[in-house]
Amino acid sequence: MHRAGAGIARSGWTALAAFAVLSTAVTWPLARGLGRDVPGDYGDPLHAAWAMAWVSRQIERFLTGHLDGLTHFWQGNQLYPEPTALALSDHFIGQALPLLPFYWATHNALLLLGLAYLVAYTLAGWSAWLLTREVTGSSAAGYLAGVTFAFNPNFLVYELVHLQVVSAWPMPLVIYGLRRYFAHGERRGLWIAGASMVMLGLSSGYYLVMFPLFVVLYVAWELTARRRWTNITTWRHLLLTGVGVAAAMAPVLWPYVQARRRLGFERSVEETTRMAVNVDGYMLAVGPMIVPFTAATLAIVAALVLRASRARRGPADGVVDGAAQPLFLFTIVGAVLAFWLSLGPVPAWGSETYPSLGLYRVLQDYMPGMSVLRVSSRFSIVFTLFLAVLAGMGAARFVRGTASAIVVVLLAVASTALNRPTPFPLNKEDLPTQDVLSPAGYLRPTGSAPAVYRYLASLPPGTVVAELPFTDLWHNTRYLYFSTFHWHPLLNGFTSFFPPDYIERVRWLINPVRTPTEAWHVLVTSGVTHVVIHRAAWFTEQAPALEAWLTSNGARLHGVFDRAAVYEIGPPAGAQSAKAGGPVIP
Repeated sequence: MHRAGAGIARSGWTALAAFAVLSTAVTWPLARGLGRDVPGDYGDPLHAAWAMAWVSRQIERFLTGHLDGLTHFWQGNQLYPEPTALALSDHFIGQALPLLPFYWATHNALLLLGLAYLVAYTLAGWSAWLLTREVTGSSAAGYLAGVTFAFNPNFLVYELVHLQVVSAWPMPLVIYGLRRYFAHGERRGLWIAGASMVMLGLSSGYYLVMFPLFVVLYVAWELTARRRWTNITTWRHLLLTGVGVAAAMAPVLWPYVQARRRLGFERSVEETTRMAVNVDGYMLAVGPMIVPFTAATLAIVAALVLRASRARRGPADGVVDGAAQPLFLFTIVGAVLAFWLSLGPVPAWGSETYPSLGLYRVLQDYMPGMSVLRVSSRFSIVFTLFLAVLAGMGAARFVRGTASAIVVVLLAVASTALNRPTPFPLNKEDLPTQDVLSPAGYLRPTGSAPAVYRYLASLPPGTVVAELPFTDLWHNTRYLYFSTFHWHPLLNGFTSFFPPDYIERVRWLINPVRTPTEAWHVLVTSGVTHVVIHRAAWFTEQAPALEAWLTSNGARLHGVFDRAAVYEIGPPAGAQSAKAGGPVIP
C-alpha cells in the first residue's frame, strides 16, 4: 500500500491534476465564468481571443472542404485591406490547436481565451515539475519548481494580459527532452524537444526568437561536458531534429518575413530600453518569491560545499551527481545570462545606468529576429525558469523521506499563495483616450453578440465595416472581438505593428468632421461598405455631426441598435469591395 501510494504521488498524471487544481484556484473565479469573463482587461486578451477564433475558424473551413481556410489563413479580418493582418503580431496558433473542438462546438471566443489561460498555467507547472523531477529524482522538489515557474509575478501581474507570454510551458519540455537524450541516450527525447520547440514557436513569437539562444547554449554545454563534440551519431541526431523544427516552422515564419520586408518593421534602442526591467524590479520580486529564491540559494551553497569536499568523499550524490551536474551548472549560467539580457540595451540600477554593459544591444544588432522585439524584459521569464529548476534542486537537498517531502510541498503551496493576486483580475475596464467616452454597456464582452453585431452578421459577403470612434484602443479591441460574430473585414484593428496605410487612415478618421473630404475619401477608397457610429462614445454634439457628415455624402441609415447607428455607403457591398481591389474574406 505504501509503495502504491508513493507511485501515485510520483505519477505525472497526479502532478498534472494537481497543477490543474492549483491553476483553477489561483485564477478563480475565471473557471466559473468561462465563456463570459476576460482575464485581465479588455485590451490584449480580446486580441488573443479574436486570433484564436480566427485560427480555429480557418482550420474548420479547410477541414470542411473550403480551400480559402488555407489560402486566406494569414489575411485576418482586421486592418482591411492589409493582406497579412494575422502576421503583424502573435498568431496564437499554439494556443488554439489543443482547443479546436471547444471552438467548433461553441464558436465562443471567450471560452477559448479562458481555457487557454488555464491550460497555460497548468502545463507551465507540470512541465517544470517534470524537468525538475528528471534532474533531482524528487517529485516534491518538482512541485516547488512547478509553482515557481507557473505562478510568479510576471505571469500573474505584469504580463497577465499577454497570453502569448504566459504560454511558456514548452520551455521546460525542450530542456527535458534534450536532457533525456544526452543523459540516457533516448532518441524520443529529441522528438520531445523538437515538438516542444515547435509548440513554443507557435505560441509566442518572442520565445521563438529568445529561447533558441539558450537551447544552443545547453546543447553546446552537454556536448562539452560529455565529450561528444566529435560524435558523428550525436550530430546526425541533432541535425535531423533541427531540420524537422525548421521545416515545421517555415510556413509560419514566411508570412512574417514577407511582412517585415514589405513594411520594414523594426524596434529602436529607445523602445527596447523603455521596455526593460531594472535591478530594482528583481529586488521587489524577492518578497513574494522568497521560497524559491531561498531554495535556489541553498542549491548553490550545497554545490559549493560538496565541490570543496569532493576530493575526500568521492562523487557527490543528489542534485550535483555526475549525470545532473551539466544541467546544474548550465542552469546557473542560463539564469545569469537571462537576467543580464532582461536589463535591456542600457542596464539600470536605481538612478544609475550602465550603457557599456548592455549585452541585449549586441543581440539586437546581430542576432536574427531580435530587432523586431520590443519588450526586452521578457527575458526575465527565462530567468524564472532557471530559478525554478534551481529552487527544485535546493529543495531536493532537503527531501529525505515522506515528512520532509510533505514540508516541501507545503512550502510550494505557500509560495503560490504569496503570488496569487487577490482578487484575480477579470474584466478590467480602462480609460479611453481623451477624445472619446468609455465604451457603452452593450460593448461589454460577455460571450453573446450585441444587436448591432447580430445585424452585421446578416449582411452579405463583401461587406466591409468601419467603426467609429476609429483609433481608441479600448473600442478597437472590442470591435475585433465582436467581429468573431460576423467575420466581415474591418478597417479597424489592433496589432503589434500598424501598417503605414493604417496610420495614414488614422490621420483622417480620428476626427472625420474636422477633415470631411479626406475622411470620406479614405472610406471609399478603402472599400468600406458600412460604417457603425457608436453614439455613446462621443460628446453631445459630435455624434450628430458625424452622422450629418455621412448623410451629406449619400450614406443611408440602416438602423439604430442600442446606441449604434449603421450606415451603408456607396454601391452594393460586393461591387464596392471588388472596385476597391481588396481581398474579400469568405
